[in-house]
Amino acid sequence: MTSLNYFLDKKSLNKLLKDLESKIWEANIPISINNKLRFNLIKQIEADSYITDYMNAYKVNNQYAPLQIINNLDITSLLLIDGDLTNKTPEYVYNAIVEIRRGRKAMNTDEKIIWNVVEAYNLIQKEQFEINEDNFELFVHIIFRNIGLDLDNKNSYYRQDNDKTLIKSVFPFDLIDEELLGLIDYIKSLKKTKLGGFTQSYLIFIQVLLISPYRKYNFIVATLLSQWYLYQSNLNYKMMHPIYKITNNWKEFIGLLDEVSSKDFTIDSILEFIRRALKEEVNISYRNLLIEKWLKNNKCKNLFKNDFQKIILALVVNYPKVEISLQQIRHEFSFAGEFCISKKEMEEHLQTLVDNKILITKPGQTVKYQLLEKELIKIKLLLAQ
Repeated sequence: MTSLNYFLDKKSLNKLLKDLESKIWEANIPISINNKLRFNLIKQIEADSYITDYMNAYKVNNQYAPLQIINNLDITSLLLIDGDLTNKTPEYVYNAIVEIRRGRKAMNTDEKIIWNVVEAYNLIQKEQFEINEDNFELFVHIIFRNIGLDLDNKNSYYRQDNDKTLIKSVFPFDLIDEELLGLIDYIKSLKKTKLGGFTQSYLIFIQVLLISPYRKYNFIVATLLSQWYLYQSNLNYKMMHPIYKITNNWKEFIGLLDEVSSKDFTIDSILEFIRRALKEEVNISYRNLLIEKWLKNNKCKNLFKNDFQKIILALVVNYPKVEISLQQIRHEFSFAGEFCISKKEMEEHLQTLVDNKILITKPGQTVKYQLLEKELIKIKLLLAQ
């Protein structure tokens, strides 16, 4: 599989660019129509180089514990947006992920779905688990198992034409198998090309959503397959796609995705959006790393009841303005435009941070919260948004 650092092979890329008069590169998918997914090659090579260097600069992939918190937040976001859960409280989902990763058995249907996604995520990280038809079928079966579906009958979990989808324009259900096989063949063909990196990973993500092959969990499948490709490209790559920031800006994302089929399958705009989301999650991850170091250096082990309160602090630190209101913090935990934490729950979490002299309140018509701890203020000012 082509390395994430494919852009360092200047000689091969220059030859490829020389052969492209328009500088527009086309994939060979979708395979059932004439239009193909396409992008400005020069622009995307530069963008891949920038975001890879940015991630390397802040070494977010090398710090397991702080990154694990953000990784759990991404999986939480994934499940809240597409897990068809009964309990959509972020704290419940986050804590269930943590406990299931530690070995606790699933206790109900929601937790079976969470367990399936965690197991699928673990599977795609295996070094010899290549992307092919058989492994993809196993991967999909893990996501859909133990929830009352007959996995021997595709009609029980394959999308039909009248099923609701995340986006307006998807391929007819009778083309699903053809397009899925075409996508797997495309991914395998990337081993022989000089192009790779985040652009190809996000192209895979987009194509799965355009196919939307299943009655549910298409966003989960798209995210994990795209991540699977990244692992095959670089086994040291630990950060997930920026699912938290994508779901937090869902309306813009869906709008850009809907535009793909109406703009001759040009994907430059949505690629830019996803990379912008990734950069912000790198910032959150790096700030969370610095917060963890501050906690360790000051021996502040008992400031938080759980990791979820650390996430709230990381998001307050990451917020671009000095002060943040309760409503604005709740917005940071909105997914697809829905607030997932009640006003009372958030007030209780924030009060814990105030009681521990991490935040202070600024009275007024609308109560605002502001960092009190000087080291945390420095961390906030470290990265420009």
